[in-house]
Amino acid sequence: MAIGASFVGMKKNINGGHSLKTLSKEGQETFGKAIGQATRRLDVETKSLKAIGVYAAKDSLSVESYYKLQNHLEDAINQYRRPAMEIARQLIR
Repeated sequence: MAIGASFVGMKKNINGGHSLKTLSKEGQETFGKAIGQATRRLDVETKSLKAIGVYAAKDSLSVESYYKLQNHLEDAINQYRRPAMEIARQLIR
């Protein structure tokens, strides 16, 4: 089984290949509710997670806002996170 930030899958052939079978829509909804984590899948219901304080980006941001605020891609990591981590390292020393 593989679990990512918003991905769950089962290895189809453990002995070879790289194929991964993702959970069905219902399986992803159940798993998300069980662990209290939203998914990026647009076909999976996540609005019920608001009751426990989890807000999926797809339920609260427009596509334009998502692209404007995205901070999880390589560009953002290189531009902001790595320099911030270096400053933090220097402050800790």
